[in-house]
Amino acid sequence: KGKILMHDITLYGHLTVDRIFDGFEERQTLGAMANMWRTFKQIAPDLDIGLIPTSIGEAIVYVDRESCTRYSNFVPDIKTNSPIIQKSKISHALYINKLLDVSWLPNLPGKISADVCAGKKVDTNLLQYLDYFFIADEDAYADLKTICKDTKGCVILHTNKSSVVSDGRYENTFKIDEDMFVPKSNVLGAGDMFASSFLYGIHLGLPIDQTQKYAHETTSKLIKSVNEKI
Repeated sequence: KGKILMHDITLYGHLTVDRIFDGFEERQTLGAMANMWRTFKQIAPDLDIGLIPTSIGEAIVYVDRESCTRYSNFVPDIKTNSPIIQKSKISHALYINKLLDVSWLPNLPGKISADVCAGKKVDTNLLQYLDYFFIADEDAYADLKTICKDTKGCVILHTNKSSVVSDGRYENTFKIDEDMFVPKSNVLGAGDMFASSFLYGIHLGLPIDQTQKYAHETTSKLIKSVNEKI
């Protein structure tokens, strides 16, 4: 009998073609799950990553270095497809508040995680299946205690300078040091970098507080690296 393939981490959801305006300079790249794939390959090249796009779209992104923010508009579902579920230690679904079909989410194997992007409120019924739910403070639909009640496992509420990890009982806050913050930086994909680094910490079996610290430190290093190259 053939060996059954088991990915370390498998990504489901959106893959986008991004037109990025950094000031008045334009470039094109792949975004969404491609951002996470790039991060994994930078921090752990030997990690086995499964890629299962269910929606392919296009995005226009503007990077404002002065405020360390980015603004975007995207058409997420130019093409859609039902996923073939892969065996995996960790399964991550991107932008679940934007997916047209999420009926497959409860069937994902291993530890299940997901995130959201700016836009409509996430269907809170989906959160009961998640071991880890990543959400930026700007996308939070309620206070942390309420989000934790909706989520099966841990909520990771994050900003560009801090994060709070909580399961409704346990809570840990991490604030980055001044030397970790990168002023006037290109923060495009920072949320994906953070989620990828966090999931890698989970994959390694690190305690949750060490995973949180590792995710912030790694994201800071990657952002510094990106800005040194530009």
